[in-house]
Amino acid sequence: GSEQGAVLPYELDFTVTEGSLLCGHTLRTAGLHCEPCLSVLSISGLRLRPADASRAGIHESALDVDESLKEVTCTSHLQEMEDWCFEVGDVITARCSAAGVCAMRTRPGVFAMLGLPCHHILGGRRHDRRLFEAVIASGSELI
Repeated sequence: GSEQGAVLPYELDFTVTEGSLLCGHTLRTAGLHCEPCLSVLSISGLRLRPADASRAGIHESALDVDESLKEVTCTSHLQEMEDWCFEVGDVITARCSAAGVCAMRTRPGVFAMLGLPCHHILGGRRHDRRLFEAVIASGSELI
């Protein structure tokens, strides 16, 4: 509740895009289940309607399935989220700290969709930082 909100103050939606290393993985195999700075609230995406799949004899993981047979599915149930196999277009809603945002940004093909731009969460204007080199005398008070 409110304790988690204080520790993980940001709620963001992350989308899984083409080429993402999350594709084909679950929360556990992707390592998202054990991130202390990230708590997945829900996962959603287009999935084959079970009734249409069984009627047409289509396996749920079959490729080249007509998009009209799919519907938006969303789950926040822990067991369903652990069994969810990520695909392109899936949306992961998570509460996270600034470190959690960084952890998600290190995963290729995963991008924040909504919420604060990452540079606001992480502090400063990260794209405007500059590195300067200086020489300091050995007798300086800075040493």
